[in-house]
Amino acid sequence: MDEKPAGRTRSNGAQGHGKRSLTTDFRKRREARVATRR
Repeated sequence: MDEKPAGRTRSNGAQGHGKRSLTTDFRKRREARVATRR
């Protein structure tokens, strides 16, 4: 936790899956945007 950035750790829930969390967040955001547009 100390070695990783606070922002990134917080975004990933301090799980250790930065890339995975980032992709999931991106997908969720994209889906939400599409739903709002629809």
